[in-house]
Amino acid sequence: MLATGSKDLPEYAVLDAARLYPRVLPAVESIARCGEIGVPQKNVICMQGPFSAAMNAATLTHVNAAFIVTKDSGDAGGVREKIQAAEELGVTVILISRPTREEGYTMEQLKRVLTEGAK
Repeated sequence: MLATGSKDLPEYAVLDAARLYPRVLPAVESIARCGEIGVPQKNVICMQGPFSAAMNAATLTHVNAAFIVTKDSGDAGGVREKIQAAEELGVTVILISRPTREEGYTMEQLKRVLTEGAK
């Protein structure tokens, strides 16, 4: 499940679009970006947050997610609730750090983790 917003969706175009479940705002532009990278309409989750841990857990369960990719958006972006839900379900969290940090995955490392799985 991608919980990074629609702006960064082109970065995931190298992956199998049928395996992506982007959660985006319910806006025409967001849905169009999903289509541009080939995400099947049935995989697009259009909702506006922030979401509770229970809602995140329900969504992760519904899409049978093995991974959730999210930005470190802090309390306002509900990152704590996303991580809590993922941990409860055994879903691997891929957390994209804020730009001021130099640690974490590079985009190439992230692509490799998503295509090869967590090791």
